[in-house]
Amino acid sequence: MRGVSGPPGTIDLRPRERVAFGPKGPIFLPTPDHNDRNTWGMRAYKLMRLGFCFYILTFPLGMAFREIGGITAAVSLVLYYGFCFRDSNLSRFRLKWIYFLFLGLIVFKTLNTTHFSSSWYVFHHNIYKGFALFLVGLEFVRERRDLRTLMILFVIMGFYLGLDGIYQYFTGYDFIRHVPSSGRLGATFETGRVGNLISLALPMTFCLPLILPGTWGAWKRRIASGLLAFPGFFLLVGAQARSGWFGFAAALFGFFWVRQNAKKAILCTLIFLAALFVFNPGQLSPSAIAGDARWEIWSACVDIFKTHPALGSGLNTFEPAYKALGVTFDPARFDLPIPHPHNVYLQFLAETGIIGALIFLVFSWGYLAFCAQRIRARMPLEKDGYWVVAACFFSSYLGYLITAISAHNYFRTWWLGMAMCVMGVAVGACIDRESAPKA
Repeated sequence: MRGVSGPPGTIDLRPRERVAFGPKGPIFLPTPDHNDRNTWGMRAYKLMRLGFCFYILTFPLGMAFREIGGITAAVSLVLYYGFCFRDSNLSRFRLKWIYFLFLGLIVFKTLNTTHFSSSWYVFHHNIYKGFALFLVGLEFVRERRDLRTLMILFVIMGFYLGLDGIYQYFTGYDFIRHVPSSGRLGATFETGRVGNLISLALPMTFCLPLILPGTWGAWKRRIASGLLAFPGFFLLVGAQARSGWFGFAAALFGFFWVRQNAKKAILCTLIFLAALFVFNPGQLSPSAIAGDARWEIWSACVDIFKTHPALGSGLNTFEPAYKALGVTFDPARFDLPIPHPHNVYLQFLAETGIIGALIFLVFSWGYLAFCAQRIRARMPLEKDGYWVVAACFFSSYLGYLITAISAHNYFRTWWLGMAMCVMGVAVGACIDRESAPKA
C-alpha cells in the first residue's frame, strides 16, 4: 500500500508523493524533498561567498575581476534566496523594509525621469554591481570567523594596493597595470581617486593588534600591524584625495567613539588631520577649501532642486538638467561636461527631490545608527574581538558617508559597490547572532 513502510502496522506519513488524476486513473508524482532544496541553497550560498571574497580581494586589479566576482555573488544570492530564503539573514532582519524602500525609490526615479537613457544606464549597471552586494555582505556574516575572514581580505587588498602605490612613487608607473603617475599616486587607478578607495580599506587595520596571535606580545603585534598598514597610509597620503582624507578622519573618530572612548576619538582624529596639514598644507588650507570649484557646481544642484523640488529630475540627470536650465561653467576652470555634482547628498536632492533625499538619509544613516547602537551596547559584554571587528566595518562606512560630501557620483560602480559591501557586512554583523542560521 502506498504510504506504508517499515514493520507491518506502521504508516509513513511523510509526503513522498502527490496524486494527479489522468484518463486512466490516479498518477502518483514524487514530492520535491525539502532537504534537496536546502542542499542546492547551500551550494548557491557557498558560491556566493566565493564570489564575494574574489570581488574584494581582486577589486583593484580591474573591471573584469570586479565583474566576475560581482556577477557570481549576485546570481548565487538570487538562487540562495530562491531555495532557502526562510533560513536567510534577510528574513530575520527587522529593518529590511528600509532597504526595499530605498530600492523602490531607485526603480521609481529610473522610470520617473527627465532623461530616461541616463537613468536606465546607472540602474542596470548598479543593480548587481552595487545594490545586490549589500545583501551579499548581509548574508555572508553567520559566524565570528566570517567577519574576521572579510577583515583579513580587506587588509590584504589594501596592503598590496599600497605596495603598488609605493612602487609607482619610485618608478613613475604602477607595477600591476603599468599606469603612469599623474602627479598624484593612483596605483592601478589613473587618478588620485584611489585615495577614496583606500580610505574604505584602511579602517580594517584598526583591529589588527587584537587579531594577530596573542603569543607575539603587545609590542610585536603593534609593530606588525603598523607594517601591514603602512603601504595603505602611504597611498592615502600620496593620492592627495582630500575627500578620502576627511573620510578616513571620520573613520578614526567613529572607531574609537563606538568603542566608548570619545577622548581618544577626538585626539586621534586631530593628530591625523594635523599631520596632513604639516605635510601638505595647500590641500587643507582654508583658502584652498573656499576656492574649490565644487561650490559653483553645488549651486547648480540647488537650481535643479528648485525646479524639481518634490521628486527631482531623475537618476543620473545632473548634466542634462543643468544644461536644460541654461547653466554654464567656465571651460578654463572646469573639465566639461560635468556629469555629477561631486556631492552625493545634493545629488539625491536634485535628482530625487526632497522625498528621495529623505529616503536616502534614512537608508544610509539609519543603518549606520542601527550598527552604532548595537555595537556600543554589545562591546562591553564580549571580549573576543568580534565587536571590535564590527566597529572597523562601521567606521569604514561612516568614512564613506563623509567622503560622499565632496567626492564622486553616487552611481560610480566601483565606489558604490565597495561601499555596499562594507555597509552590508556591518549590518550583517549586528544582526542578532543567536537567531541567525548556521552556515
